[in-house]
Amino acid sequence: ATLTEQWQTEMLDKLGIPTARWDTVGKVWLDAEERVISPAGREQIAHCPLRIGIVSTGLMMRDSLEKQHLLGMHFGVVILDEAHKARTRQGFGKEAGTPNELLAFMREIAARADHVLLGTATPIQTNPADLWDLLGILHQGPGRFVLGHDLASWHRPEDVLDILAGRAEVGTLAHAWELLRSPLPRTESTSEPRARRLFSAIRQDLGLQNGEWQTNRSLADLTEETREILEEELERRIAGATLFQRENPLVRHVVLRKRQQLEETKDKDGRPLLTPVGVDVHPEREQVTDQRAFDVLFEGKALRTSEDFRQAYGEARAFGKALAKRGKGSGFMKNLMEQRICSSVHAGLASARRLLQGNAVHEEDEEQEADLKVETGEEREVLQRLIARLERLDADPKMKAVVHFLDKEKWLNLGVIIFSQYYDTAKWLADSLAARYPEEAVGLYAGAGRSRLYQRGDSVTVERETLKRMVAEHEIRVMVATDAACEGLNLQTLGTLINIDLPWNPTRLEQRIGRIKRFGQRRETVDMLNLVFEQTVDEKIYER
Repeated sequence: ATLTEQWQTEMLDKLGIPTARWDTVGKVWLDAEERVISPAGREQIAHCPLRIGIVSTGLMMRDSLEKQHLLGMHFGVVILDEAHKARTRQGFGKEAGTPNELLAFMREIAARADHVLLGTATPIQTNPADLWDLLGILHQGPGRFVLGHDLASWHRPEDVLDILAGRAEVGTLAHAWELLRSPLPRTESTSEPRARRLFSAIRQDLGLQNGEWQTNRSLADLTEETREILEEELERRIAGATLFQRENPLVRHVVLRKRQQLEETKDKDGRPLLTPVGVDVHPEREQVTDQRAFDVLFEGKALRTSEDFRQAYGEARAFGKALAKRGKGSGFMKNLMEQRICSSVHAGLASARRLLQGNAVHEEDEEQEADLKVETGEEREVLQRLIARLERLDADPKMKAVVHFLDKEKWLNLGVIIFSQYYDTAKWLADSLAARYPEEAVGLYAGAGRSRLYQRGDSVTVERETLKRMVAEHEIRVMVATDAACEGLNLQTLGTLINIDLPWNPTRLEQRIGRIKRFGQRRETVDMLNLVFEQTVDEKIYER
């Protein structure tokens, strides 16, 4: 809901365009002043009183009457923000490889729209093939002109990725024609004169209009002159790029805006569209003010650990091996305990205790939909040993490191956002920081009604919008947040960031730093601290 409110506010403030926002609880349309501007009822979603309506994608994640009403309509334009959430399910199990609810919905509604825009800062999560989920949405439009006919190679990333990346070449005219004829590019789809000449010649030879996107005609139906032009284009390179690296459905339907490009482009007054913001990455011994204290905490770029922690970590890995004995279906869950103990001692301990008590531990990564329960005696025995080791630890080295940078390096004065993959870690850290700094307002930014504000020894449940406002107004200098809740979170008033754990998906790190490295950041260079325990898989990942 916070993103829908942000869209409504910014559409009015920055573009002067009024919009209506659907209230999923009240089942009414609201204007930017929170005024009700429609009758109540689920069916009213199909009767937006303004030209532009903003609806939360949460409605699309489950079956609802509102969802069915939307799928019965026709739209001039459909825009999806955070479009990377519409994707094929990952992991293992019977649903792996199937579209999630949002992707399935978007495929349907795209077929009912004249135009579709998909916005995301992270179109590729873990694999370049992820981009095809989004291209597949665009392909649903009239004419299905994005990827070509159903058997065209462009539908299958495994057939074209090497060509697009320049790792493989299109060596024959027959292969080139198979890639060109569906979808057949419009003449004006490229600004390259020779490519325009090729596309125009093909259409002229075959008598095709610009609105026709494919042909079943063979290569032999092209004139000899056109085939020669095609052969020349296959051999020609521009800045090292082949024809199909320069001319393909991705180039035609993906608009890429890199931060560097915005930083280098100047407005009419000669100022960059986006002010460059540097990032100093820590831990770095040469950058700290108290090297002796730093050496107590760190060995190189990793946190020192005790023998009890190392043995507990060994038990976490043993638990993963025990899970692997379940065979097919254990999948990524075998790494769950290892990841949680790498996040924090508290998260590892809390998860192990839940499992031992017979409760399920939920995988908090929205891309991995699964719960874990203990099933065997071996799994229980390993968990008992793990808990015993963790209970012997006096303190978590990560808390000591956070306090060191807040106090010794004065990060508290600059404002800090601390990220974790897990609510257990985030809640423990917020509790601990609130106890250490009782006069400091501490925010816990999480999902599902679990956000809290700590102040003067008390904590209360608050809306996430309240925490965002307090940060913007400099009332909160310490914010702890989970990855699952950080979409649309703007924290440019804070000058430092601490990754209490490292997500194994590298784009998550980009999303985290993007919370403070954005328009409005006053510091020319922000600081980012990555915390990993020594001799763990996280240390190995960080070293890469």
